[in-house]
Amino acid sequence: MRDATKARLTLSQLDTPQTDHAPERDIDILSFLRALWRGKVWIILFGLIGLALGFNQAYRVAVPLYKATAQMVVQVNNEPVVNLDTVISGVSGDEYSMNTEMEIIRSTALIGRLVDQLDLVSDPEFNPYLPRQEVTTLGDLPRMALSRARDLVMGPPPLQEPDTTPDPATIRDDTIAVAQGAFTAETMQWSYIFTISAVTQDPEKSALLANTLAQIYRDDQISIKVEATQNAAIWLSERVSALQVELENRQNEINDLRSNATLISPEALDALNRQAIDLRSRLSEEQSRITRLADQMDTLKAAAATDDATVKAATAGDSQLDAILASVTRGEDGAQTRFDRRFDQIIAQGQIELDRARSQEAAFLASVERLTVQIDTQSANLVRLQQLEREADATRVLYETFLTRLKETTVQQGAHQADSRILSAATSGYQVAPRRMLILGSHILVALLAGTGLVLLREMLQNT
Repeated sequence: MRDATKARLTLSQLDTPQTDHAPERDIDILSFLRALWRGKVWIILFGLIGLALGFNQAYRVAVPLYKATAQMVVQVNNEPVVNLDTVISGVSGDEYSMNTEMEIIRSTALIGRLVDQLDLVSDPEFNPYLPRQEVTTLGDLPRMALSRARDLVMGPPPLQEPDTTPDPATIRDDTIAVAQGAFTAETMQWSYIFTISAVTQDPEKSALLANTLAQIYRDDQISIKVEATQNAAIWLSERVSALQVELENRQNEINDLRSNATLISPEALDALNRQAIDLRSRLSEEQSRITRLADQMDTLKAAAATDDATVKAATAGDSQLDAILASVTRGEDGAQTRFDRRFDQIIAQGQIELDRARSQEAAFLASVERLTVQIDTQSANLVRLQQLEREADATRVLYETFLTRLKETTVQQGAHQADSRILSAATSGYQVAPRRMLILGSHILVALLAGTGLVLLREMLQNT
């Protein structure tokens, strides 16, 4: 009798406090299970409804997504075709460079080329402005029924003006943004291999997108090098032309300077300096001789002012005059006249010699002055010539360097290689969504929990 009474306990009775011998409330598992058994029909019904909703979600509503992956490898030690210094370096292969390349792959520039090449603007999967096929679900049936009834009672709603279609640039940008979300680029740890994956609603489309983006990325590496080489070639060509004109101008200035100035060389300048030194030495000697002759003339003129023949003879220092002086001393007739005539001749000869020395001095002075001007001019011209030659040599070195670099750059224009290559092309994509078993299991579990909760609530309400 006590067992039957215990079997009819309700949920509310399970929550009542126990006696002092049982301070904690215990749940009667048997009553709980019997309550569930009595409501098994509802629980099963909810489970079937959850199964139906999950099946509809997994096999009708959820759009299948397929993933295709292409593998690429970075060629770090990529040897150039020609053994020349490259204009632009390749990918170094370190972590920072690899992460940068992953972002480049998903950049708007490369994805934009993909959108244009595959005309993804015309694909409703990527163009959000194109109409898409709507799928009717079980959850949409009540809403559709209410909408149909409202239209029958109140009439159809007024037609709305269609939205203005955005400009093509906006459509393209939005398509690129959607397409970016379909791609992932990841590196493989401890290697130079990276993957490019595409997820779309079609397995073949996923493979096409992954392979196309891989090829675009590879071609972009080559095009960047080609563009950099072309820009470098243009810049080098302009510099070579400018340096060639500058070198020709410098050479023309050198030729003009050499043609207008004679003996313009360090050796010629040294010869002029030696000649100037010799002239100055001779000038100094001539000036000393003039001083000596002038002193002699002053002495002779001073002696001439006296009437002492002995003083005159001693001053003149002439042997012939000394012989005549002896005749004068003996008192011979005509001796004094001959003495005076000879003394006058000596004075005249001294004056002639002094005048000749002074003329020679003037000639030396003119020669020294003329030679000094010539040396100064030649020195200035030589300095100018040496400066022009140094500038011409520097310009020639730059010209030859840039010309060599231009030839190397021109040779490289057709010899560029990509820094990566496609290791494995993407094949037909495999399904990654929806995960049907997970969807079915979650729907059934939620439905069973809902049915169980409803049954327990019903038991509580009946026994209150």
